[in-house]
Amino acid sequence: MRTIGQLAGSLFETISERQAIGGVDLLGVSTGLDRIDEWTGGLQPDQLWIVGARTAVGKTALSLSIGLSVARQDRGVIFYSLEMSAELLVNRLLARMTDIPAGRIYRGKISAEELSRVKTAALELSGLKLAVVDTTMTSTDLSEHAKRVADQSDVGLVIVDYAGILRDDSGFGETERMSRISNNIRALARPDQLNCAVILLAQLNRASEHREDHTPQLSDLKSSGSLEQDAHVVLLPYRPYLYELMHGAEPKEVEDDAMIIVAKNREGITGATRAQFYPRLMEWRQPAPIPVVPRSVGGR
Repeated sequence: MRTIGQLAGSLFETISERQAIGGVDLLGVSTGLDRIDEWTGGLQPDQLWIVGARTAVGKTALSLSIGLSVARQDRGVIFYSLEMSAELLVNRLLARMTDIPAGRIYRGKISAEELSRVKTAALELSGLKLAVVDTTMTSTDLSEHAKRVADQSDVGLVIVDYAGILRDDSGFGETERMSRISNNIRALARPDQLNCAVILLAQLNRASEHREDHTPQLSDLKSSGSLEQDAHVVLLPYRPYLYELMHGAEPKEVEDDAMIIVAKNREGITGATRAQFYPRLMEWRQPAPIPVVPRSVGGR
């Protein structure tokens, strides 16, 4: 145990070191999304991030982009894919790395030149510290597995896709079940366990579908009390054009009206940052320059 004086002294030394070099932009590992990094300081140890969205909006795609970015920074990543097979998840990675639609890659409907690009991407993936686990498990099973992996290798990020599919054998109701899952996954990030960032994907309820503009909100998280409370950062990817598609609009190559909403950020700004979504690649990108709509500071 350290006293408050010891903690304050240690923190002051850290701040002084940062000030001496003109400050730092990143306090952790980059998400690969410049504006998200700017607002949050990046993915830091002892943090739980929630990525929440309705079905088919692209929460898996967003977390996959972040996971690939972290792995490319030579950090270990474990992606627990409880909904999608590991093979399909890797196929999505190949699509975003080659700019070739995932459906064409998986069916082999590609040219010789495209096959060469896929091979190059596959070779890069084989050299990354990125593991995909697609076994059904409870949150306790997941924690124990992640700790065994961390005992053998560096783990800089754990991604869990998604909270609603994690089994729980307690027999409790949905609210308490989600609270247990949230607490277990949050604990995994702590210094006495993995001491890394953890991203937990979560489904939103239907409330946003009844709003005129369909914009998701923090309160839309299912069993939001526990998830919202445990999270350091909550990202809500949003694709307005998805609702036009549901009413017969033609698909776009690039949905440039998409955005990523930082709905909670304990250490900084919350707000909405504009983004682009590529449906055929299932990929999120941020254009530059990025117009932003700041909402508040210190979103606890």
